[in-house]
Amino acid sequence: MSANSVQTVGAYLLVVIVGALLLFGAYLRFRDEQTRARRIQAFCARRSWRYVSKDPALVTRWHGKPFDVGSGRSARNAIIGDVDGIRFLTFDYTYTTADYSGTGVESHTTHPFVVTAVGVPVPFPRCRCSPRQSHHG
Repeated sequence: MSANSVQTVGAYLLVVIVGALLLFGAYLRFRDEQTRARRIQAFCARRSWRYVSKDPALVTRWHGKPFDVGSGRSARNAIIGDVDGIRFLTFDYTYTTADYSGTGVESHTTHPFVVTAVGVPVPFPRCRCSPRQSHHG
């Protein structure tokens, strides 16, 4: 076997190993998400709350940050219920942003949030929580 064919076989082997590792990582992530969903479902069932694994309607239900930002918006693991007669909704919300560097490389960042809405018995002004802005100088 020539040196070139050994290098070619080595390159193919490296590609196969990296691909297998990526697939295994994706499988572990999927398995962890499924386990988390089953735990949330059991938690909700014990309290007579409702669990919804994915609800696209929640993505467009509100406006303003973080709901009008990015792409790939997703609402998952929604829990709907009440505590002492007070209704609530909570869910995992994510969106993705892209950053284009000057070198033409595109990177993506996923922004995770936990959103909670609580029903109140009287009209309440619109309220939004956001990170504190730091102002220097």
